[in-house]
Amino acid sequence: FKQKTAYEIGVRLVGSEMCIRDSHRSALAEPCRLIVNWDEINMWLYQMRWAQATSERTLTSDEVKTLIEDIVDEHAQAQVDRLAICVCSFPWGTNTAGFESINRAEQRGWMTSDANIAPAMIEFDDKYDINEVVLRRAQQHGMQFIACIRMNDRHPKSNETPFFRDHPEWRLRELSAGMDYKHEGVRRAVLSIIQEVLRKHDVDGIEIDWMRHCHMFNPSEAAEHASLLTEMLVAVRGMLDQAAERRHCEPLVLGVRVPQTIGECRVLGFDLDAWVQEGGIDYICPSDFMYFDANIKVDEFASVTEGTSCQVFPTISAGLSHADRRRGLSPMVLRAAAHNYYSFGASGVSAYNFYNQYRIVPGNEWRKAAPDVMLTEWPQALASLTALRDPAVVSNGDKHYLFHPLWRSREYLSLIHISEPTRRTPISY
Repeated sequence: FKQKTAYEIGVRLVGSEMCIRDSHRSALAEPCRLIVNWDEINMWLYQMRWAQATSERTLTSDEVKTLIEDIVDEHAQAQVDRLAICVCSFPWGTNTAGFESINRAEQRGWMTSDANIAPAMIEFDDKYDINEVVLRRAQQHGMQFIACIRMNDRHPKSNETPFFRDHPEWRLRELSAGMDYKHEGVRRAVLSIIQEVLRKHDVDGIEIDWMRHCHMFNPSEAAEHASLLTEMLVAVRGMLDQAAERRHCEPLVLGVRVPQTIGECRVLGFDLDAWVQEGGIDYICPSDFMYFDANIKVDEFASVTEGTSCQVFPTISAGLSHADRRRGLSPMVLRAAAHNYYSFGASGVSAYNFYNQYRIVPGNEWRKAAPDVMLTEWPQALASLTALRDPAVVSNGDKHYLFHPLWRSREYLSLIHISEPTRRTPISY
């Protein structure tokens, strides 16, 4: 049976349905099955805390580099195909040093935001470019390094960033933060960042993360400006093709991370049909904003990509729901979700914010564990993703399907300054 989604009934449900579509296009040795996406710091933050807490002195820059390389090695051991790292959150500027296209965010692009590890990270940042360290190690293992751009990150204090302060004329008027992509200056600024990333690093592709934080336009104007985002993706596709030609390498990959229903995408101005047919995108990661949705309507996305080389990688997050903040998903729960995904047309799975799988012991409440006890499931947590690579293995294993709301809609809407939920308002963003 099919269940309704949050867009249709106002409460997100986690449950059963979905699986299987032929056709892959990839420069990998094998078809891509597993994508893992990390923000600027969470791939290494908790491991670094652990290492520093158990050391009697400040870690050296070379020790930090070795630790980061070891973390990348664990991803290779887990058979991750694409390692997507956020190289810049716009308009924050969470990039490495030396970027010309945007000012760097405070605390060295958030790298030194944790006081416990700041001394070690300052020395490391003075000597190394963290993205280059991860890129080189990943490519040595045959993993693709995908540079992720968060397109309109409205985390608290984003309205204090230099770009936001310097351009009041380009701000979203219907929200408390964020830039309005109807303005050419905003789109040009983001394209400049992407161009600089391609010039600085031999990445294997770009992932456009629209999920941070979904609104590129004022909500009342999004549909009428959708074509502007399509034009942007066409431009990014051209940059990737030029970079591949310059490097004499395989075509570079272009992926997008979007909400988990086609309806919500349309409301936000994300024209997936045009992106697939005109924008040259290679993969789509339907995703909840933060939590684990086993009921993603993969068949809707597979219908959009049918007859093309574009693939669908539904997203697994390790948090259960806004109402149930325990962390840690069991193998049977993950297997059930993956079986749904494959059954309705997915090519593989992606993971997002997956540090919650190992950050605290499953069963502990959110933010309750101390920094030195947050690694009980690392690196075993990655093995839970490895087990989802083979659709046949997933199909044959025991499964545990979950049915519960992802969001307390009224409570969350108050956080994003929307007073009442409506059928046309995506409640997850």
